Amino acid sequence: MGECARSRDLPLVTAYRGPCTQASQYLANLKRTTMEALARNHYAQTDERNPVDCSLFYLALKKKPILAGLWRTAGWHKEQSAMLKFLGNDFGEMRWRTAASKNAYALLAKQRYGMFQIYRPLTLEYAAAFFLLADSLKDAVNICLRNLKDYQLAVAIARVYEGDHGPVLAQVIDDYILPEAVEKGDRWFASWAFWMRGERGKSVQALIVSEWMFTANRIATA
Repeated sequence: MGECARSRDLPLVTAYRGPCTQASQYLANLKRTTMEALARNHYAQTDERNPVDCSLFYLALKKKPILAGLWRTAGWHKEQSAMLKFLGNDFGEMRWRTAASKNAYALLAKQRYGMFQIYRPLTLEYAAAFFLLADSLKDAVNICLRNLKDYQLAVAIARVYEGDHGPVLAQVIDDYILPEAVEKGDRWFASWAFWMRGERGKSVQALIVSEWMFTANRIATA
């Protein structure tokens, strides 16, 4: 199981390092209020109150005005003026979505070539936040999966951004969650994944089929 990047800073996301059934319970009960709590906790985790820390979560919630308000209070931050100006743009326009994507790729490039090593997870989350500004959920989720190695965060972001029946969440479940559940032999996690995909029959089968059928991943093709 991918270990969440900032374990000391993300108690609501990373308190589930045991069996996948614990993660399953968390993911199944995820609500927007949980994401809001994550955003507030991240913002309050340091005395300086850095808006960068909570950007990904507020933008996943599509609450850009709240994030902008936090930037207004960050007079100490060298990027305050630039960020307030940038967030004031209309990201319904293609040119500003393109600009947000360019910022995300710039952050990824800085991380890739050895800059910001101490703050690597935060830099990656910030890049994902810019992808959400660009309305590119798939790119934001891919950072969570491929760079942060954190499918729990990927699912959380996808669920609050597009809901429980969106294409990005479906891809995460098919490509990451179900293979993980089968590999770990976690029937409850597989059952949750099938249920989220609308496969009610397979959700039940995951709990009752033989061990051989489950571990051989025969449910998905039944």
